[in-house]
Amino acid sequence: MNFDNEFVTIIKGNSMFPMLISDISSIYMTRKFDQLRQNDIIAYKHPIDELHPVEKIRVHRILKTDENDYLVAGDNSLTFESIKEQMVIGVLKGFCRKKKYVDCKNHKGYKIYTLFWCGSMKRRNFLIKYINPLLQKIDKYQIRN
Repeated sequence: MNFDNEFVTIIKGNSMFPMLISDISSIYMTRKFDQLRQNDIIAYKHPIDELHPVEKIRVHRILKTDENDYLVAGDNSLTFESIKEQMVIGVLKGFCRKKKYVDCKNHKGYKIYTLFWCGSMKRRNFLIKYINPLLQKIDKYQIRN
């Protein structure tokens, strides 16, 4: 579904797990944004290079801002990428997970998740290494049943 300043799509891939589930979670993005901030989730065009011969749209979280440069990564990734503001095509407004809409500005659970998951790199490393595999098994079980 496309609108002039907003778009909706189904997430593909596991880089934003556990918040977003591949082929299940819908994301609601806006093209209208003033200033991007740490912890904003953005959609951006990944440039074509030797490793990525086809242009792709990626959805990742901003971990650090510096003028018009942003350090981004998926919630399920320890690999970071530096991007420029002109690569950004949208900012996450909300998402649907398990048939429930989550507003990123007003949902208390989302704010707690962001503080907990993105609060420190040591915690993030632990969560990705030990907790994510358990969460993936639980989600697969719930989806099947």
